[in-house]
Amino acid sequence: MTLSTLKKEECEKITVAELARFIFRWLKETKKADDYKRRAVMHDGGYHLSTVLKTICPEMVLEFDGKVFSDSFFLKFYEAITRLTQRGLLMYVDTSTIRRTNGLRVRLTSVGEKSEFQDGILIFVDDAQEIINAVKEKTPNLDQNVEMYYLESLRACQGGHYLSSVMSLGAASERAIHCLAVAVVKHDESLKNVIEKNKGNISALTRCLGDNVNQIFKSITESTFRSELRDKLEGVARTYRLNRNEASHPDDGLQDWRRDEQECYLNQFRRYVYAVFKAIDILENAGKRKDSE
Repeated sequence: MTLSTLKKEECEKITVAELARFIFRWLKETKKADDYKRRAVMHDGGYHLSTVLKTICPEMVLEFDGKVFSDSFFLKFYEAITRLTQRGLLMYVDTSTIRRTNGLRVRLTSVGEKSEFQDGILIFVDDAQEIINAVKEKTPNLDQNVEMYYLESLRACQGGHYLSSVMSLGAASERAIHCLAVAVVKHDESLKNVIEKNKGNISALTRCLGDNVNQIFKSITESTFRSELRDKLEGVARTYRLNRNEASHPDDGLQDWRRDEQECYLNQFRRYVYAVFKAIDILENAGKRKDSE
């Protein structure tokens, strides 16, 4: 395995957020590296920050005493480390031994070890608005309210407010279901009465849409997409709704939302909205073709 490094010009241009992503990915690669390469950068289960700095940015560091050429990059490096520790991906190792070990050491937390880049995104490192922008690149017809609630959920999770994140994500999912229902009625007015009947109950509305996927999309999509959409409606949307209900009305008055679980839900939500708004786009395009005939 070849561990990545940054060139001097890359170090000068890189942002704190980009550097945090790079450091985290580098630490994950190091964790998977063979024993010889891992021992070269790890000490007593942790990584000396001076070693990390010299290893990933060798052109920015004087080898004989570890001084950094660029004060601005030195600050960016420690801001990136701070971001990773604040987000719970890194932790400092036994700070009482700083003098003996000649420098600060960090290691991946259990959350950091479980966190993975998905679709090029890392929930606890990337800027929330940048994550939204990446979603909108793939889903240009994303509803503004879905976008707003998802952004709130991301920011809440990154700030450690997991209960708020759960509730905002549930609201985003509910809004997406209503957007799909509106598109379905525009496409097939024969379903208007049954949709309107269930509109006040998100559980019933979601079930209604899932039950009618084949009727709605049979002539305009492949069976694989219909199956995927039905799974998203019957499984994923239901999970978000139940999570939101539990967060809003806890049985025991206590809340115990795990960070890694919410990270999974936030990553999953992107694939969920891709399917829902692809379905909406298919319905709208089918309507346009029908009008032009």
